[in-house]
Amino acid sequence: MSKFTVYEVDSSFKELTQNRKETGGYLTKFWINHPKLGRSLVKLDEETAPGWSERVVYELAKALSLPTAQYELGIYDNQRNAIVSPDFKDPKLTYINGDTLIRNSVEQYQYNITNSFQALELNEVGLPKDYQPPEGIKDGADLFVGYLILDTLISNNDRHGGNWEIAIDNRGTKTLAPVYDNGASFGVDFGSLVYDNKTPQEYSETIVSMFGLNLTEAFHQATAIKPKAAAIWLSQLEKIDQFELQNLFNQIPQNLISIKAKKFALNLTEQNQRKLLGRDRPIFPAPEELRRKYLAYKAEIALESRSNLGYFGTILQQEKEDIAIVREIISEFDSDQELAADKVNAVLSQSDRILKLKDLNQLSEIEIYEQTVIQKATASPNTRTKEQEL
Repeated sequence: MSKFTVYEVDSSFKELTQNRKETGGYLTKFWINHPKLGRSLVKLDEETAPGWSERVVYELAKALSLPTAQYELGIYDNQRNAIVSPDFKDPKLTYINGDTLIRNSVEQYQYNITNSFQALELNEVGLPKDYQPPEGIKDGADLFVGYLILDTLISNNDRHGGNWEIAIDNRGTKTLAPVYDNGASFGVDFGSLVYDNKTPQEYSETIVSMFGLNLTEAFHQATAIKPKAAAIWLSQLEKIDQFELQNLFNQIPQNLISIKAKKFALNLTEQNQRKLLGRDRPIFPAPEELRRKYLAYKAEIALESRSNLGYFGTILQQEKEDIAIVREIISEFDSDQELAADKVNAVLSQSDRILKLKDLNQLSEIEIYEQTVIQKATASPNTRTKEQEL
């Protein structure tokens, strides 16, 4: 499986004149002019702030159709892991953070869900320029609900008033800036203290957001304020299936994430997703999506020409393809046998051969065929060679 690209960052890339200082947070930060990514902010990894968390959240934000700052993995002077984020800010616009917006909008300042939405609506904050939202998302307040569902999904407890912004143009038009600074997610800021002592469920239930509420409670408050927007973002969340989450975490280079951290983060994200959607069982793709996945595997396998095979030749060819597909899935999910078995069963259910047996109402043959394919796919190399000779 391909891994996320790691960009080289050389100290010579540093800007000689820093046009905009970054003083927030505790990480070492500086601006560079990267030959491939352009003007970018670099944050050097700390034990409690590994760059992989921002890289994963960047992909999840895109999967939810949220506007997001870009985050890429980097290596600084061939020594220090880092995260590199191309500058998303338009120099023609003025940016103020959420904290300032609230202070300027409500009579009695308090950083909470109600005041955040009140400030967004009183100032008629719109959507970012050139952003294509899901149908029904009309303004910045609707979009902010999406930021909160992302935070709940990833257990990000750091959405304080300095970690979201609005942009203002020379006409006074205000728009919500893309979501950014999502690194304090998946329990990384506590590291082994969490991984060794808490289950994902225990961590999710105890983590408190900057709004002074549990993350799920914060999202529920937002849902009460903007129910239609919440329903839309939940439908976006439903499109992300368990296999895609697994693939995402598998793309992190092994030297950047421990097995313990990876397992905790994946289980936490899956659990948060199920809780948000009100489900107890793991989320698998819909049948039509599984069929697309099966056909994608089949196209990738492309064993041999199907022309002039005849009836029995076609059946044998389908079995060969299904065996190859099952081997591919098992190899792809070699780190999690249980998930591999689930995906094999799910994807194989959309096999050409099995769908034909269903059409013919030969249901008893389906189980026999599935067992045959899985047995041949998992046979040892020596056994496979003997079968081929026969």
